[in-house]
Amino acid sequence: MAKRLTTIWEYSADTETQRVLYTARQITHGFYQTHNFFVLSKLNGTANHSVVIFPPLNYCSIHNFWGRVKNIDIDHLPLQVEPKLFCQTKELVNLTPLNFKPTQTLWQKAEKEILGAIAKLIPSPGGLVRSLTIWPTNFGTSCSFNLADSYPADIIIFLRYDCGVRQISEAILTSLIRKKMELNSQNGRLLLQANAYLKKLGVVPPSAPELNRLANLSLREKNLLRVLLQKRGQIVSLDEISDIISAGNSTPEFSLYAISKTLERLRKKLEENNLSGALIQTVRKQGWMLG
Repeated sequence: MAKRLTTIWEYSADTETQRVLYTARQITHGFYQTHNFFVLSKLNGTANHSVVIFPPLNYCSIHNFWGRVKNIDIDHLPLQVEPKLFCQTKELVNLTPLNFKPTQTLWQKAEKEILGAIAKLIPSPGGLVRSLTIWPTNFGTSCSFNLADSYPADIIIFLRYDCGVRQISEAILTSLIRKKMELNSQNGRLLLQANAYLKKLGVVPPSAPELNRLANLSLREKNLLRVLLQKRGQIVSLDEISDIISAGNSTPEFSLYAISKTLERLRKKLEENNLSGALIQTVRKQGWMLG
């Protein structure tokens, strides 16, 4: 029998310092500004997942703080930060009481069922998750996490105090599948060059009528193909595709997983109609496009 995973919960000055540095790094790269988040010192009223909480600390007291945090690599947790910068930032962070016990208790009850459901979606002989660590926090976006490089994965999640089991579940699923979605993403930028070269050789990619005649497409797949055709040769962003995937649904759906499965089915149907599934290419961190 497989050993049951035990989730580790840790709230300390070190984890909060990690969160402040993570958030500061994203601010310097303009990530929040370009993804419609609002950086504020605190939540105004009820939970709002468009708000990023960033504490008003004396960052100017740390020499070149913003220049130094800009170079932090956030793809892996814990963050690898120069020791002096970490200690200086930690001195500024005030550790305030944080009651995460209700969420912890609820997760303990739901953990086995949720991880079991994810395992059915993503079969892996060696298991999916080796360790799961949750760092409750007062700061940042509602949830952040590292991306799994391989299975079984060691996943660390920043979970803001106003979030719960749903955000934990989505974080685990995204951590496990995003790398797989980007496996061939480096080919996206080469697609236009390849198509231009093939046209010079007299090879013409499938026309819109050919693609529109694909058999057995669901309404969601038809809508997705329609947008890809309309913007053929251009990148269709994650947000655009997410809007297509969720259109007409009365309940929210985890968009990243839904996008992954819809694209997978659409590529399969291209193959079934004697067309290449590689016509739909992933462009890393930007979206997808039709060649």
